[in-house]
Amino acid sequence: MKRYLYIVAILAAAVSIAGCEMMKAEKEEEKKRGPVLARIGDEVITLDEFDAKVSRMPDNIKPMIEQNKAAYLDNLVVETLLYKEALKRGYDKDKEAKEVFEEAKKRIVMARLIKEEVEDLITIDEEDVMAYYNERKDEFTSPELYRASHILVETMDEAVDIADKLNAGAIFEELAKEHSLDATNKRGGDIGYFSPGQMVPEFEDVCLKLEVGAVSGPVKTQFGYHIIKLTDKKTSQPVEFESIRERIESMLKMEKRQALLEVLISRLKSETDIVLNTEFLEIEQEETKGPAATEPGPEGAMPEARDIF
Repeated sequence: MKRYLYIVAILAAAVSIAGCEMMKAEKEEEKKRGPVLARIGDEVITLDEFDAKVSRMPDNIKPMIEQNKAAYLDNLVVETLLYKEALKRGYDKDKEAKEVFEEAKKRIVMARLIKEEVEDLITIDEEDVMAYYNERKDEFTSPELYRASHILVETMDEAVDIADKLNAGAIFEELAKEHSLDATNKRGGDIGYFSPGQMVPEFEDVCLKLEVGAVSGPVKTQFGYHIIKLTDKKTSQPVEFESIRERIESMLKMEKRQALLEVLISRLKSETDIVLNTEFLEIEQEETKGPAATEPGPEGAMPEARDIF
C-alpha cells in the first residue's frame, strides 16, 4: 500500500510540475501576443488581435464597435465557435467551399495589387483642386429656385370664383387656408422652393413666367385646378470653392484612379500573350438565346474596368 501511495505522490508531483510548465508557457505566450481577452477551447483572442481586427473595419463601423467592445468580442467568440465546428465537420474540404475560398483569395490579392499600384499612388494637391474649380466655374453653380403658393380646387368654376375673389382684394393665404384641397392649405398654400424639373410641366411653365408677387389664372393639372402665386425667385449663383472642395477632390481621385488602373491593365496586357476565341461565345449565345444574341444592347455590353473594381 505504501508503494502505491509513493507512486501516486510521484504522479501528483509530475502533474503539478506539468501544470506549472503549462502556466509558464501560457504566460510567455501572453507576453508575446498581449493580454488574452477570451479563450475558446484551445483558441485565444488577444487584445492585440482584437485591436487589429477593429482597425481593419470600415470607418463608418469603427465608432459602433468602440462603443460596444464587449458585444463585438462576443461576436468574435461566436465566430470562432462556428468556424471550429465547420472545420470539425470537414466543410473546408468541400469542393464548393474550396471554389469559394479560391475566388475570395483572388479578390483579396487583386485588391492588394490595386491598392499598391493604384490607390497608394493617388495624390491630390490643393493646386489641382483649385485649378479644376477655376476651369469649370460655370459648371459649379446653384440652380434657379422658385417659391410659390397655390390654391388647389376640383373644378374650373371653383378656380374662377377664387380668381374673382382675389381680383376683388381677398387675401391669397386666407383663401388657400379656406379652400385649397391639399396639405399646403395649413401654410396658406406655400409649396416652398423648387428648381426647374421638380413640378408637373403645366404648373411649372406658369411659375417660370410669373413675376414675383404675381398671381396666375386657373391652371389645370392632373391634380385639379390651381391658382398660383409666385412669392420668390433666386437666380443661379456660383458655388463657393470651400463648399465644393471635397466634391472636386473626390472627382479628381476618381479620374486618377481610372487613369492609373488603365495604365496597369494596359501594361499587363502588353506583357502577356492573350488569345480570345469569341466565335465560341457567339455560337453559344446563338444556341441558347437565338439570333437576338448576336446584337447585344447596352445590357450585353462588356463592363469597363471601373465597373469591375
